[in-house]
Amino acid sequence: MELIWAIFTERPYLDSYKTLKDHAARARSWPQWREKALTFVRDQIETEKRKSKTDRYTWGRSADHSTLVEIFLFEGDAEAAWNEAKTGECSDNIWMRLAEIREKDHPEDTLSVYKAHIDLIVAQTNDNAYREAVRYLDKIRGLMERLGKADDFPTYLNSVREKN
Repeated sequence: MELIWAIFTERPYLDSYKTLKDHAARARSWPQWREKALTFVRDQIETEKRKSKTDRYTWGRSADHSTLVEIFLFEGDAEAAWNEAKTGECSDNIWMRLAEIREKDHPEDTLSVYKAHIDLIVAQTNDNAYREAVRYLDKIRGLMERLGKADDFPTYLNSVREKN
């Protein structure tokens, strides 16, 4: 287990988490290793956040909770994944996965994610972005209808147009 743990701490991502789980489960010690792994990932995130606040040469987005969200999704705990994403943010593609998972039972949550995604898409000026925007605007309209907010869609659509 020590070697597997060393590999995990070197690359604390979903793939190495899965490997750790496989080995720890065979050793009948997964609950302890799981807790240790989650604590390690959380500590890494906090370290990266502190570092990005003091390092003026940090590029891109500060540390987020994408790895934890992916772990919870892997474990089948969509609610924990959603809460983790809301707490510490995650990558755009993971937000979209979460939105799709929550679309049926939590349309309001999905609506907010899709609206944020539209803002990113329309900032791009190419045909693919236009097609993707149309697809998500269709989804947004459907969600607004389900939520009894169909009358708000034209106003929302106009606000998207005005931004661009």
